[in-house]
Amino acid sequence: MAAFVIVLVGLYLLALGTGKISLKNTFVAISPDRISYRLNFYGKEYTLDWSSIAAVHFSDHCVLFDLRGDRQKSLLLSGIESHNTASQVALGLQVAALERNVTVNGVRFNVAGPAKGF
Repeated sequence: MAAFVIVLVGLYLLALGTGKISLKNTFVAISPDRISYRLNFYGKEYTLDWSSIAAVHFSDHCVLFDLRGDRQKSLLLSGIESHNTASQVALGLQVAALERNVTVNGVRFNVAGPAKGF
């Protein structure tokens, strides 16, 4: 049995070393055009264009995006290892949504753009 486990671990390490299994970076990126994120090493990368987001709902453990076309996508804050980092991600998403006049937790704010000519 031990030999079997050693062989499996060896095959796993070989697959990692040759790129057959890749460990990808975990990240949340908020840009003017989109939100991109991957919350675990083996997970898929998700990208949401701001233009496709109708509303955002925040809770302590999850960010739920209401997308145009009656679809939803969630970002599990509990999937982020550090609670402090998860809080910063949620706050950054709230600010970004407000800047784009996206409905947040059922309330739509009209945030004026920066003043010009001053």
